[in-house]
Amino acid sequence: MVIFPPGGSKKIMIFILIGRIIEGTGVGCSSFSCPLYASEIAPTNLRGMLSGFMQLTVVTGLFAANVVNYLLQNHKWGWRLSNGIILIAPIIIMIGICLCPETPRWLFKKKGRKAAENSLQRIRKTRDVTNELDAISDAIREEGNQVSTRELFTPKILERLAVGIGIHVFQQTTGINPI
Repeated sequence: MVIFPPGGSKKIMIFILIGRIIEGTGVGCSSFSCPLYASEIAPTNLRGMLSGFMQLTVVTGLFAANVVNYLLQNHKWGWRLSNGIILIAPIIIMIGICLCPETPRWLFKKKGRKAAENSLQRIRKTRDVTNELDAISDAIREEGNQVSTRELFTPKILERLAVGIGIHVFQQTTGINPI
């Protein structure tokens, strides 16, 4: 990355750098918080799809950015507009993440069953959340049983780790993010 190109104004470059920091923070926050939030708040049958949906939005956003850059390539303010447009989503995400309610799982762990029940009823728009609340309780109780470090190196866990690392490596090596 070229920070100060020949003929570039130092004042403009500072704004570009500030914009990149805002953009990077927004994308960084969304990369871990959106899938995590979706997996904790979504019904069981939708969790996998919603957690994986994040990568689809990233690729769609990259495609849209390329289309915008193509359309603005000969415009006098083209690079400024394209850099300004990419700030919209990260700013919305940075603000939006602060406005999201706590997940029922978090509420159960920190504030008890009743708070989680109220939240779950509001999210699901039904009063019948006992089964899901019991499942959350069981999962939290199960997590309380700490495992040793040795158990992290079992074939089942190593297989999951390999899949997780593989997905990220292949996502990066396809070149979609730097395009």
